[in-house]
Amino acid sequence: MYKKKNEKNAWKTIRAILFATILIASIFVVMPAAQANGSLVTADLDSGLTPTDLVNTLLGGGVVVSNVTYSGANVSAGTFSGGTGIIGFESGIILSTGDIASVGGPNTADDTTTNNSMPGDADLDSLIPGYTTYDASVLEFDFVPSSDVVTFEYVFGSEEYNEWVNSPFNNVFGFFINGVNCALIPGTSTPVSINNVNGGNPFGTNASNPGYYRNNDPDDPGPPTINTELDGLTVVLSVTANVNAGETNHIKLAIADAGDAILDSDVFIREASFIAPSLTLSPLTATNPVGSSHTLTATLVDEDGKPMPGETITFTVTDGPNAGLTGTAVTGPFGKATWNYIGTTPGMDTVVATDAGKTSNKAFKTWEGELPAAVPTLTPIGIIALVGLLSVIAAISIRTRTTIRKKR
Repeated sequence: MYKKKNEKNAWKTIRAILFATILIASIFVVMPAAQANGSLVTADLDSGLTPTDLVNTLLGGGVVVSNVTYSGANVSAGTFSGGTGIIGFESGIILSTGDIASVGGPNTADDTTTNNSMPGDADLDSLIPGYTTYDASVLEFDFVPSSDVVTFEYVFGSEEYNEWVNSPFNNVFGFFINGVNCALIPGTSTPVSINNVNGGNPFGTNASNPGYYRNNDPDDPGPPTINTELDGLTVVLSVTANVNAGETNHIKLAIADAGDAILDSDVFIREASFIAPSLTLSPLTATNPVGSSHTLTATLVDEDGKPMPGETITFTVTDGPNAGLTGTAVTGPFGKATWNYIGTTPGMDTVVATDAGKTSNKAFKTWEGELPAAVPTLTPIGIIALVGLLSVIAAISIRTRTTIRKKR
């Protein structure tokens, strides 16, 4: 325990020195509230945008929103465009622990920081026990969905990559839908965070889920190749959550510095991606032994949330060890169709359902273990041959016993 306390104090000392260095440098730098850096163009809440404008930017179809609120610095929330080839989608909103104007590239610094002197957030504190959050940026609203699933796409990036990977200092974010954090690594219950999604520290060493990470650190190993100031980003990830169709639900989108108020992090959420799809697929996640059968249920409703019977649904394993498997089923009176398949290889499958231009949310299926050894089966000819062989063996056995008796 004494060793852990000393290690924690050492981390704090290093961060304090870094903070002092950044503070001195910031005296000589002035960053505008809205600017174009490289290909990214940002506009924050000081530009005339409102929190409701941000929410409307997110909305796709199947949801009605109300009671929009925002807490945090005005420079920490806004919109962006020009993200294709950088973020992974063209436009959307940003929530930041610093100044959203800082996200533009190229990456020329390893320690970009804006200290807004804002408080943290209690829900984010609960995700990092023992640490306090600072400079929280929080956007919340109520919504009524037409179906029982909502989904949207996002990217998380941070200046804490790669030097603070596998350390106690991890800026934190969460998407709380009806009180539950849904910003998770696909198909798991593991939160997306700097320590859980990275390329290691140094890069290539002790990485966690590196398939979801894009490195942009100017020094590790460098040079940066993504046109943003952020030192590392996730790939485009999806949030998919069960909700109460036709009823009021609540979502809280939040990000904050953790442990101290230095080194910025940002979360980008795709424009028009927050939807309640009319075609949904469940269960959202499941784990089964290899060789067993897994059942998926697709539910199709119209724009008013009413079931659509008699529609042919196509189920497809789009990615994973069993990719390519497909099947169809017709929706019944309640708009539901089911399909099952057997996984023959361990790993995680991604499955979607489609119908006449509609595509469902993604469902993730994890197969564990190995395929059980096959039990040999006999054809009719094989059975006849086996009976004949057994008869020959029996005859030889009888003759052998008879010969032995005569000798006696």
